[in-house]
Amino acid sequence: MDDPAFQRKLAEIEVKLTSLEYMNLRILADAAAGKAVGPQSSLLKIVGSEVQQALGELAVEAAGYYIEPFGQGALPGGVNARDIGPAHTRNVWADYGYGRAASIYGGSNEIQHDVIAKAILNL
Repeated sequence: MDDPAFQRKLAEIEVKLTSLEYMNLRILADAAAGKAVGPQSSLLKIVGSEVQQALGELAVEAAGYYIEPFGQGALPGGVNARDIGPAHTRNVWADYGYGRAASIYGGSNEIQHDVIAKAILNL
């Protein structure tokens, strides 16, 4: 946390996460008022997956050399070795890999961009 570049990245993610929270609350308020959601749900998906990926990248950076590509239970037959780092780094790499898929599942971000463009720009 002493690295200014790391602090900047964390602050940028926090700003995006806060904007995502307010966007979500606005959509929920519109839905409660009976308004159609529209392309905002596509925007939520895009920004949400980008924030998830940015957090994963930051976790990998923070774990550094202590990151474990496989947890002790991940390999067949287990692993007869002790963890190389602190317990909180155990699943960082797996979480990072799963987070990368967030831009694909639920409709790829490219498809969501098309949905937004068609709805807003009438393309």
